[in-house]
Amino acid sequence: GLLVKVHQDYLVMHRDVLRALKKVNFSKIGKEVQAETPENYNAYHITCTINGCEEIFRTIAIPTRLNFLELEIIICEAFGWNNIGSGQFITDKNLIAYDEAGANKNALMTDVYLINEYIQYLYDSEDDYVVDIILDTVTNITKPIPEVVSYGGAVPIENIGGVTKLIETLNILEDKNHPDYVNVYAHARQKNYRERYPVSAVNKKLARLFNRGNPIT
Repeated sequence: GLLVKVHQDYLVMHRDVLRALKKVNFSKIGKEVQAETPENYNAYHITCTINGCEEIFRTIAIPTRLNFLELEIIICEAFGWNNIGSGQFITDKNLIAYDEAGANKNALMTDVYLINEYIQYLYDSEDDYVVDIILDTVTNITKPIPEVVSYGGAVPIENIGGVTKLIETLNILEDKNHPDYVNVYAHARQKNYRERYPVSAVNKKLARLFNRGNPIT
């Protein structure tokens, strides 16, 4: 034991134990920071980019152990899209959907696919937007709540006519002197266009959706 009984009323510490304890820096105990390894991370940083319009991207911290329907909700909220639930994921080996067309989105976890396969999300709209999903790194987060941590580009406008029309529209909206600006702006505002990406509002919405302690799907 650590203590040696030398009298019925008191114990002493063995000198070798005492010598070893003197070498311990107790101020650092409990403060060690573990490296992020496959054994101890609880989140991923992923970057989602509009295929064909690479300046529009969202880098998002997401918790581990999400299913594909939850990932779809996060992507749609991050891009400001409203038609949530009917899109599809394509991996190297699978079509992941919400019906008999492929593997069920809320029955498959994303972890293995994010780490081992290339993933694209096909948003269900007349624009045929495709989102390229890249795993940047593993990390740790204090709460299992997704969050947009960086971004670039505007909100991809829904039902605008596809990527080519989106780029054309955004170029006009950046030039208030363009002869078509007024009409294009009025048309875009009837949809989901925002002059500035509302990152704070997006993260608050994600927090409300996922701050429940259990999967939302």
